[in-house]
Order: sequence, then C-alpha cells, then structure tokens
Amino acid sequence: MQTIKAPAPVVFALSFLSSSAIAGTATWDGGTAGTGTSMATAANWAGDALPASGDDLIIATATGNATVGGASGSTISISGNRTVGNLTFGGTSSGATTLPSSLSITTNGSGSTARTLTVNTGIVMTDFATGTVAFPGTTFGTLTVDLGASGTRTFQVGNATGSLSFVTAQAITGGAGIIKTGAGTLGTGGSNTFSGGATLSAGTWRTQLSSAASGGAITSGPFGTGTLTLLNGTLRSASTSARTYHNSVSLGGNITLGDSTSSGTQTFSTAAGGATTLTANSILNVVTTTTWDQSIGGAAKLTKTGAGDLNLTSSNNTFSGGLVIVQGALIVDSTAGLGPANVANDSAVVINGGTLRYTNTTTSSSDANRGFRVGSSGGTIDLVDSAKILTVVGAVQNVSGETGTLTKTGLGTLRLSGDNSYSGTTLVSSGTLLVANTTGSGTGTGAVTVSSGAILGGSGAVGGNVTLNSATLGTAGNTLSLSSTLTTTGASNVAAASTVNVASSATISAGTFSVNGTLGGAGGKFVSSGATLAGNGTILGVTTIGDSGTLAPGNSPGLLTFTGGLAFNHENAKAAFEVNGTGRGTGYDAVDVSGALTYNGDLTVNFGYSPTPVPSIAYNLFDFASKTSNFDTVSIAGSYTASLSRTGDIWSGTDVGYTLSFFFDQTDGVLTVAAIPEPSALSALAGFGVIAIAVYRRRRSAL
Repeated sequence: MQTIKAPAPVVFALSFLSSSAIAGTATWDGGTAGTGTSMATAANWAGDALPASGDDLIIATATGNATVGGASGSTISISGNRTVGNLTFGGTSSGATTLPSSLSITTNGSGSTARTLTVNTGIVMTDFATGTVAFPGTTFGTLTVDLGASGTRTFQVGNATGSLSFVTAQAITGGAGIIKTGAGTLGTGGSNTFSGGATLSAGTWRTQLSSAASGGAITSGPFGTGTLTLLNGTLRSASTSARTYHNSVSLGGNITLGDSTSSGTQTFSTAAGGATTLTANSILNVVTTTTWDQSIGGAAKLTKTGAGDLNLTSSNNTFSGGLVIVQGALIVDSTAGLGPANVANDSAVVINGGTLRYTNTTTSSSDANRGFRVGSSGGTIDLVDSAKILTVVGAVQNVSGETGTLTKTGLGTLRLSGDNSYSGTTLVSSGTLLVANTTGSGTGTGAVTVSSGAILGGSGAVGGNVTLNSATLGTAGNTLSLSSTLTTTGASNVAAASTVNVASSATISAGTFSVNGTLGGAGGKFVSSGATLAGNGTILGVTTIGDSGTLAPGNSPGLLTFTGGLAFNHENAKAAFEVNGTGRGTGYDAVDVSGALTYNGDLTVNFGYSPTPVPSIAYNLFDFASKTSNFDTVSIAGSYTASLSRTGDIWSGTDVGYTLSFFFDQTDGVLTVAAIPEPSALSALAGFGVIAIAVYRRRRSAL
C-alpha cells in the first residue's frame, strides 16, 4: 500500500494555524445586570461564551450596564488556572470604560487555594481606566502571575490616576520580563522571582518591599531577579519605609526617584553584585534621599536634579561623560565617586544650581583631578568634616556663556590649585578656602566675599576684590596675594604668622580689623568712618586713619607695627589705647612707626588698672622716626578720668581725684603718670603749673 504524504506547504499551513496564532478576544459584560464576578461563568462574557485559553481579555462594562462587579470594592475571580494573551481593564472606548474605584482580582477559593494566571502578552489599564486594580485583593488563596519562559510582558497603566497593584505577598514568576508603560502607577511587592528584567519606560513604578539576597544572588524583589532598566518615569517607595534594590541597573533616560508623599529612601545595593551602566545621557531627579552604592560605568553623562540628596558611595565610578549637579546635593565620600580622574576633561564636574558635598571620613586630604565648571545658577562645594581638605587640581571655568557664584560651605577646607577663569563671585560661607595657584587667579576674575567665621588663605593669588565680613584672611606660614582691593567689616582679621599682600588698597569700612600677621603690598591702607584697625602684627606701606576711623592697637593689649607711615588725617580720627600694666605691647598698647607719624584727631588712653607711680611711670605709646602736627584732644579714661591741655608739644593734666598727674609728650610719644606730692610738700609751690613742671622735669631726667 502506498502512503501519500501531505506536501510541505500544507504542513506549514497547519503548523501556522496554532492556537496562539488564532487567539481571539473575549469581552467581559458582567451578565445581564453587569454585576457578575467569576471568569468561569459564561454569562459574564459577551455572547455568553467562555474565553479560550490564550485569548485576549477585556474587562469593562457593556454600554448601559453597571460598574464592573457592581460597586466600588468589587472582585473578579480567576476561578481556576488561566492563560491569557493580553489582559485589558477599562475597555477600548469611552462607551465601555466604567471600572470600580477599587477592583480586586482573586482566586475565589479557600485560603489554601492556589491558582496561576499565565500572561503571554501583558496587562493593560487603558487611558479610560482610573482607580486601582489589585492582584490579589482578598485572602481567597494564593494567586501567582506567571510571565512565561521568555520575552517581555508590557504592563501599561495609561491614565495618570490609574494604579495596577501587585500587593506585598503577590508573586510574579517566569523567565520573561516586564516593561512598564503609560502615565499611571504599577505597584509590585517583594516576592517576585521573574528573571527577564524590569523596564520602567513611563509613569510610576511603586515598590512595596525591598529585594532579598542570599549567597551573593538576588532571591526575590519588586523587579524580580534580572536587570532593572530605567528609561523614563518615577521610581518610589510605596510609603515612608526605606527600600533596597539588589538588581543591576541599566540607566538611560530621565528618572525621578521618590515623591513628596511617599518619602521612603531608596538604595541601589551591591550585596548581590549589582552594578550600574549608563547607556545614554541620563537625568536623576532626586525627590527623596537616594543612595547609589553600585559602581556606575559607561560613556554617558549623569545629571542630578531635584532637592533630595543623592549619595554616590562607590569608589569605582567610571562613567566618562561628565557629572552635572543642577539641584540639591550630590554626596561623595571619595573623589572616585565623581567619575574617572581626567583633568583634560574640562567639564568633568559641572555645578549649576546644586551642591557637591564631600563627606570623606577616612583621609585628611584628597585630590579631585578633574575639570570643574560653574553655571549661571551657581554652585556649592560643601566639606562637612573640619579635618578634611579637598583639592581641585583642574581648572574651574564658566559653563560656556554663563556666569555664576561658586560657594564654599562646611567646616572643611577647599583648596583651589588651578589657574581658574570662572568670572562669578566666590562666596566662602563657612570653613576654609585656600588658593594654591602658581599662575593667574585661584578664585577666577570675580569678587570674593568671606562670611562670618570663615577663612580665605593659602599661598596663591586672588584676582577680584575681597570683602571680609567678620572673617579671617591668611593662613599661618603662607603668603596670600590680593590682586585688587580688600574691604573689611565686622570683627575681621589677618591671621597670625601669615602674610597678605594687597596690590590695590585695603578701605576698612566697618567693624574691627585686627592685623595679627603681616598686611603688605603696594596698596594703601585706609580706616574709614566707624571702623577700627587693631592687632599685633605688621602693616607695610602708608596707613591712614580717616574721618571717625579708629586705631586701637593690639588685641587687648598689644603692639602694632607700621613699616611705612601712619597718618591721623582728620580732626575726627581717633586713637584708643589700653593700659593694663607696664610691659610695652603686653601690659599696654603701643605703636611702632618706621616712617612719619602725623598726629590729628583724638587720643584716649583707657586705664584698666590703678598704677602706683614711685615717683612716675612712663608708657611709650608711639615710637616713630618723625612726627608732624598735633592731636586735637588727649583724654584719660577708665580707672582715672582726665582731660589734658596742650602747651606746645606737651599735654598735661590731673585726674579728677587729684592723685595723679598725666603728661603726654608728642615729640617722643611717651605718656608719663606721676604721683602728686603730699600737701605738706606743696606749700612752697605757687600752683599746679609749677607742680606739673617739676614732675615733668623729674620724669625727663629719669629717661
């Protein structure tokens, strides 16, 4: 008997007409009243026909019927193991859209009932669907969603107010992966083991538990066990509880981390060997605190926006496209967190509105061998630890076409060692800013403002005008050069054992400026109305005490040295000296002037103790090479009160208690205090003038 075989084309046709190829579509109508709840009931489907295995299912309402399940909080039961192609909620037109505000998909069994829903294509909540669809929504038994062996399944929530939720204990299994699309929210728990990866391409992915790991591998988690791909949308915790993810990450788009209502922090962990790859230029909009422990590689650029903190804790970040900080704080505890060291990349770190916070707790100093740029929104570098020094080795420049302020905050030290060309203001808000440039300017071309308690020092040059507001200028053992002008307000000072050279001028405009190191340079030094010059240091060049300006040497008390001239050039200029003992520069204030001293204005000597002259004590207030002019008034204050009168170069008078006589000689700058003789010794004297002459002669012969 001859066997006749079907030709190959027929075999091909029969194979092609498999059940998956001819899958149909079944639409839910909920029965006559629209209140049905079981997928196993034929009357609940249009045409009263049960869907075949693998059919696409549409769960909506027929026109004129009530809400699916009858009311809010309704359920639809799987009623057995079921395989579907695409499972759609909400219909495909506005005429068949009504869902309850909360719809639960259940097993309709007892607590021990186990069911499996196999999804071959995906799950969709259409643009017309709002509210929440939850798997499973009750305790009728375990429902597992199986994605099949391979490929990807699209979970789409089209409406921004819609939510597709797989509650905490819900397991999603299989070898396939999930792609989240649509403007709405997908919520997943921590029991998922699907291995094909998870992709967020739109909307929100809400996590209800952290990942779990064992033996260096992920065992379950909200994204299963495969790679998490972040393209666009929001990733957040479902609550205020923290979340930890062990999945490796592929980052290639605009991702928001957290939101204002669910503030749980998120951590991308390395516990299961996770690592992150930048596949394209990416933006992380950080709303709630996020920690990225995984190393980040790739050739793309990473931009940080949002007010929340982003911690990059890896010491092996190799992404080479650059780092941009636009909002909030980006935190590193190693300069390697900034990407690879490469000074040649002059845009390696761009700060344009945000803060770079350095929190290293293991080393005292670190080098950031990278080019930095500052944008029009400005940038902040924050060093938290007072013992730490961060050195920016590369040049700091403007973002092309932009000018912004560079702000230094934190108790630590920022060291700028390059020839920097950024043109915005430099603000030292707290801590220390050191310049160590060998050419050009360490602070660019803009002005520098140093706030209360902060320090500007180092051994380089500062290009722009400098303003101190109760701040310190200079650091011990270093010479700082100011290329322009210096203005001081508040209780500012030049640090001891430091040298600060001012090329233009120093206009001490308010408060007290204490020079405890050396203030040099070719520029003149001026003390204006309401300001006070003090300190124990040395001032080079000519210093002028102007209208209502005050010279108060020492830091209660001390010696202030002028290597050039000192001029009180206005009748309202003031000199205020303290006398608390007999040691020059230690017990009482004194001034040394290598050049000419010009008297003018008012001298007040304040006694903080009661001397016992036997018969007199000399206080060498001024030491100078030459002098011109006269003080307008000389007064004694403190323990004694006296207003002295001038005859020629000599000022003399007695205190109001008539126990001491005071003589100030402008020719040598010496104040002499002498005891007035007892009344019995005065009977031969005609009056105080004779007494004064006698005591003054005795004082002169003693010198």
